[in-house]
Parts: sequence; structure tokens; C-alpha cells
Amino acid sequence: MHEKLLALIAALAILAPGAARAQSAQDQLKGLYFELRGGGVLLDDADNSGPGLTGDIVVESGFDTGYVVDGAIGYAHASGLRGEIALGYRSNDIDSLTIADDGGLGGLLDLGSLNGLSTSAVSGDARMISLMANGYYDFDLGGGLRPFLGAGVGAVFILRWFWWRINVWSEIAAMVGSVVIFTVFKVFVPEEQLRAEYRSLIVASCTLVVWLVVTFLTKPEPDDHLVAFYRKVRPDGPGWRPIADLAPDARPDGLLGRGLLCTVLGTAVIWLTLPGIGGVIFGQTMTAVLCLGGAAVCGALMFFVFGSAPAP
Repeated sequence: MHEKLLALIAALAILAPGAARAQSAQDQLKGLYFELRGGGVLLDDADNSGPGLTGDIVVESGFDTGYVVDGAIGYAHASGLRGEIALGYRSNDIDSLTIADDGGLGGLLDLGSLNGLSTSAVSGDARMISLMANGYYDFDLGGGLRPFLGAGVGAVFILRWFWWRINVWSEIAAMVGSVVIFTVFKVFVPEEQLRAEYRSLIVASCTLVVWLVVTFLTKPEPDDHLVAFYRKVRPDGPGWRPIADLAPDARPDGLLGRGLLCTVLGTAVIWLTLPGIGGVIFGQTMTAVLCLGGAAVCGALMFFVFGSAPAP
């Protein structure tokens, strides 16, 4: 199941643990804190398949615009370290069902091909509950804003769509490794000796090496789990080729190129929106217009590219 907002999520997650947010220095969190967030979710068609006569029966589910809410509870230490537990919930109503491949069922019933038959007289929804443990370190750049480094597992979650070898230990290593590495730099390397942007780059690079090493040192997920995932999601690209060879009847979705383009556009949306909002806050009209206008153009292109993707 592909989310049309995947590119926006990827733009943040690929940069983890280097993804940044900003908050006022006067409002820096200390002690126990709570967060509550919400938004909309657009889901692309989801394929449901099962054995048929001449191949798998494939039924595509279409979804209405849904919603997502999540909240977090955490603790911020005076040293700048923070940890939190975040719980999220998202839901999308099913809008339609379409038979993409009848697997020979129509011929068996003397009805001809049922491919393309669709109905909107359906009910149901797709729901997902997520639970994440996140770690952050707030650091002061000496100005009015305080960015912070997030040690989430977003990068691993995104790369799961591109590479079969990632497992649960990869995710744990990414989450724990970035916190440990950044803490080591904080304790043993004074901030005046290494600027914050270089520290962030080093932490992100070291974290990447850590979870890659852990990935190759641990066993992959069982083949039956990977094949089931591949049949359901049908990821494209060379990263899943070994698993694709085990399921020759399942066709890849063919959206890898579009997905990568949308990731670039989504990244542009994020990094144009941030200074654009800053321009609005500080009265820098030209900066705000150019950045927010560019973000709007990139966002529109992203939705056009993904929305025009052909049905797999």
C-alpha cells in the first residue's frame, strides 16, 4: 500500500537522524511534556490477491481522504537530551473495489472477463496504529532558534520499500545508534571545536554505517514473510529482485522512478517551507513569497506525478 504523501514523509525520514525542527529558545522544553498532532492522509490503491484458476485474483481497493492523529509523552533533561513515546492512529474509508485480474474466474462462470469491473457500493476502512520510541538532542546555535536532532527510525522504514534485507535489528540500531553517537560527541567533543552542522552530518553518517553493519550481521526476515510482503506491496527496483524471483507470478508496481521523483519534490517542499515560514514571521516578504511559492509548485508537481501514475 503506497501513500501519496510518502514523498513528504520520505523527505523527512531519509534525513533522520538529521531532520530538524525549530522552537523558540525561551520555550525550550524541560521536564515532562506532551504533544498532540493531526493531519490528512491520502492512500493510493491497495491490492488484495488470492489464488485463482489461471493466476492470482487481484482486487484493488480505492480510498477516500482519511485522517491521522498522534500524540507523544516525553521527558526533556536539562542537558538537552529528550526521549518520548509516540502513539499514532490513521484511518481511511474504502471508496471503491475494482477487479484488476479475475484469475480466470469470469471464464469459469461463463461471464467473460471480469477485469475492470468496479463498484462503489462498499463499506469498510483501512486503519493503522503506530507506536514509536524517539530520542532527541536539543542544541543551541546561539541565536533565537534551537534546532534539534531526531533519532527516529524513519530512514529504515523508508528503505524497507527499496531493499529486502532490512530487518527489525536495522531499525533498532538506527534508533539507538544515533542517540549514543550524538551523546558521545556532546560529552567528548566541545561544541566550539565542531560546528553543529558538521556534528549533525557526522552523526547521520555514523548512524548509517552502524545500522548497515547490524543489518549484514543479523539474519534477514524469513522468506515466507518477505514473499507475503512482496505479493501485497509489489515494490519495484533491484533491491527486491531476490524476493521477486521467489514470487514470479507477482508483478512489481512499476512506480520506483515516480516515487524517487516525488521524494525529491517532497524534500524541496520541506526545505522551502521552513525558510518561507521564517520569512512570514520576521516580515521578509520576498523570502516568504519565493520560498512558499516554490514549495507550492513542488507540492503540486508531486501530487500530479503520483496522481498520474498508471494502474499497475
